[in-house]
Amino acid sequence: MQPFLQWYAHHTHHSPILTKSATACVLFSFGDLIAQLSSDRPLDVSRLFRMALWAGAFAGPAGHFWYNALEAAGARLVLRSPGGLLARSPAAMTGFKVFSDQFVYTPPCSCLFFFTMAAMQGFSVVESIAEVQLKLWPTLKINWVVWSLVHCITFNVVPLPYRVAFVNVVSVFWACFISMVAASAATITVSATHEM
Repeated sequence: MQPFLQWYAHHTHHSPILTKSATACVLFSFGDLIAQLSSDRPLDVSRLFRMALWAGAFAGPAGHFWYNALEAAGARLVLRSPGGLLARSPAAMTGFKVFSDQFVYTPPCSCLFFFTMAAMQGFSVVESIAEVQLKLWPTLKINWVVWSLVHCITFNVVPLPYRVAFVNVVSVFWACFISMVAASAATITVSATHEM
């Protein structure tokens, strides 16, 4: 594991966005592959490609910029907090970061994910919006439980340069779940309407 971490640290330092994009692409694809192999349907290579494209083009780079911005916002808050409250309270800082991640970053990213997955399948804008409306709320409710707990670790234990990698590793399981949601029966219903 140590050689991989050294390799990752080197590449994250020299090419952070490319490294995080490639890592996200591989791990999200792996999560989708697990989801597909656990179903009774044949392997859908185009679905695997859509997840890889989403992760490499959006999830990896967005995670890089988001975690850096969140760290900077946290540092500014520490300086402005009354009596240095946030500087003395790691729990308050973690709460700020988890809350920001779950209620500022996650809802628009989830909307974009479901919209993009539907659009890449050839759905119209109206049908893609319907996918978002159908799947967003149930996904967010699960997301808030899972990722709030994960991010307590992310923001307390994992150093900033490794946060996207840590989140991407956890995302193997999340990608498995979200891939199944994106490909759920509701999509098949909309898809059947789309093909008419």
